[in-house]
Amino acid sequence: MPTPSGPMLFRHLSVFQRLLIGTLLIVAFSIVLGYSTLSLMRDMAEDANTVYRHTFIATRSLQQAKESVERMRAAMREQIIEVDETIKAEQVATLRREERLFHDCMDAVRANFRGNPALIDALANRYDDFLSMRDRAMTMAENREIQEAWRLTESSPQNPADLLLHAIDDLMHAARSTAEHFFQSSVAENRTTMFKAIAAYGLFCALVVAITYLVSWSIRRRLLALTDCV
Repeated sequence: MPTPSGPMLFRHLSVFQRLLIGTLLIVAFSIVLGYSTLSLMRDMAEDANTVYRHTFIATRSLQQAKESVERMRAAMREQIIEVDETIKAEQVATLRREERLFHDCMDAVRANFRGNPALIDALANRYDDFLSMRDRAMTMAENREIQEAWRLTESSPQNPADLLLHAIDDLMHAARSTAEHFFQSSVAENRTTMFKAIAAYGLFCALVVAITYLVSWSIRRRLLALTDCV
């Protein structure tokens, strides 16, 4: 009895060759699925890192910068009325230390903030105005113009220190808004990624079943043909 024809792919192949091809196809699909899964996981990790850096590092650095400005303002006002040279030297050291901290915080903000960079430039301009006001107040205090220096540093809507603090608050609000946008986008992308992973896994399972069926079917037909011949 002649051997019935199987699928064109397996017609002239031995049982070993058919098993080998089926195994290699399954391994190849496994590699593709694994690579796709790793790529999806990498994208999710990058999204999480972006949200973390913008949400945590940028906003934390802005909060530290704001606190630094408040400490500089307090030290500056104390220095205006201070008469002890030792204490005044300590206050100057405090101002210099807070300046370095402020610059470090702003460097961290520039590196991690994902919003409008013009807001950072505006804050930098406000900080320059604050330093100019501080220098004028210190010069007045050295010239014993204590009342004028004190009035210059008093809180008001146009005071450079208050404007600087407001600019920091605006940037923090923008950072939180951008972080919320990133978070919502990340949630949507992660949901899409999950669906893609499920679809890829389902396709992989279907291909494994199909390959297993085709190989088993072709082997079964060959074995049945040999049995009939015997």
